[in-house]
Amino acid sequence: MSRVLHCRITRYINSAREEDARGEAEAFLFAIFESMEVQKVIRLGTACPAAEASQTLSRQLVMGVEPLAMPELLARIRGQDLTMEMCAGVRTFGINFGIEQRLNSSGCTLYCRSGPLPVVELGVLYFADRQSPREWAETLVATKAVDVVYTRTPWLRRERRYGAGDSRYLLWKRARLFREPKASIGAVQAGCVLRELCKGVWNDPKRGLAKLEATRWWPWSQRRFIKAFDKALVEQVGEEKLTEIFGAMGTTVEQWLAEGSGLEKWRFWLSVG
Repeated sequence: MSRVLHCRITRYINSAREEDARGEAEAFLFAIFESMEVQKVIRLGTACPAAEASQTLSRQLVMGVEPLAMPELLARIRGQDLTMEMCAGVRTFGINFGIEQRLNSSGCTLYCRSGPLPVVELGVLYFADRQSPREWAETLVATKAVDVVYTRTPWLRRERRYGAGDSRYLLWKRARLFREPKASIGAVQAGCVLRELCKGVWNDPKRGLAKLEATRWWPWSQRRFIKAFDKALVEQVGEEKLTEIFGAMGTTVEQWLAEGSGLEKWRFWLSVG
């Protein structure tokens, strides 16, 4: 019997334009479907090939929505409402669909979250019958179509996160600072600038952040990593520049640094948003 994992797969959207967001969502879905050997995607009783479904679902994801005001999209995995708590207070819309793989079938949830750091995310069950979850997740991140893969066992709640440390750092900050369903063009552009700056901090070997980061985070290691990244970001970019960027994103340097200073256990599945 294969091991089953709950997975949350995330990609940052690099543009505020609707057509760009649709293209990135399509690449995101295509990479996931290919890695999981998805043969058919079923939506509203109709089955279609995975490549065609990638186009259709990405179009539906942003269809009729203003480029910078994409609402949250919520669905369920096998009838279990795993994401309702994290979406409290935010209007939600769902895209439900099923996938048929070579050996297994499961339901999925697809949604797009706007704000200064917009993301597209997919919740899916992964059956570890072909390759280990780690090998699968690292291969998926290596395609560059996915930024973060989070996995959790349903019963033991063993959690792992795969992806570059800067992507996970920003995802954690995003969950706590940017809950609004809309963002201005300037906010999204500032978010893109911040992502590039964080990437530079992460890739700087002198910072030594990789030594503090691990795929499985305990509360104390989370706190240490977040605080170390905060410190490195301020030192490398400068408070004046960060004040300008965070101001455009609708927050402040003080608020940004406060998130993580008194970190409790990270319930990623229920808190990321």
